[in-house]
Amino acid sequence: MHLESNITLLYGNETEDDIVFKTEFEEMQKQNENLKVLFTLIKPSASWRGLTGRISADMIESQIADYRERVFYSCGLPEIVNVMVNLLKELRIPEDRIRRETFSGYQTSPNAE
Repeated sequence: MHLESNITLLYGNETEDDIVFKTEFEEMQKQNENLKVLFTLIKPSASWRGLTGRISADMIESQIADYRERVFYSCGLPEIVNVMVNLLKELRIPEDRIRRETFSGYQTSPNAE
């Protein structure tokens, strides 16, 4: 499958074991030069070589040079989506370039910060 659109996925998790479909995303990225997948962890192991910390304005600015021209899709638990939308508004992303999808009913880890 070839993607026409240029897509950067910032995918945040607590630990590496929490990354759902990691192998599949890595394979999709290998097959599509227009797809860049960036995993970031809040609690990385000593061997983790990817991004660390929560998705932030600084992370968006440093990893997506043309972020001001992008359309953003935020998916996840309602509280996480709301945090991302507020972050995008701080970056002055217009409302008409922000898409949301919330997944209700999922439980967060009891150890989540």
